[in-house]
Amino acid sequence: MANVSVSLNGASMLVLDTTTNQFRVNSIVGTLTLPATDALYSAYFIVGIAPVALTLPPVGTAWFAYIKNLHATQTIAVTCTPAGGSAWVSPLVLEPGGIFMYLNSSEAGGGVTAISLLANGVNTPAEILLAA
Repeated sequence: MANVSVSLNGASMLVLDTTTNQFRVNSIVGTLTLPATDALYSAYFIVGIAPVALTLPPVGTAWFAYIKNLHATQTIAVTCTPAGGSAWVSPLVLEPGGIFMYLNSSEAGGGVTAISLLANGVNTPAEILLAA
């Protein structure tokens, strides 16, 4: 039973051609909501130079994952394991200020069952929200 509502509220995707000052893309994503049972949040999670597995919500599958690299110069590599699949062979690398986001609006399928982080320097902070 859902007792937590996790939302991405009022998002838009915009592509502005700076030469002509015209929008090539102006797509309103709107509000996406996941009725969830648990959410884990850290405003300042420290990632180091050894891989760290994130603790997923108790059900073991996250349908909402948000990771933001808060460091000014260091990168964070993100490796996920999709539900029913194998861990990514190559991680996604978040440059400073970069984000990784995954959102399913229901728990009917999909999800990730493992997420690990690895920084290219010590004490690399990240903002993290996981929900299931």
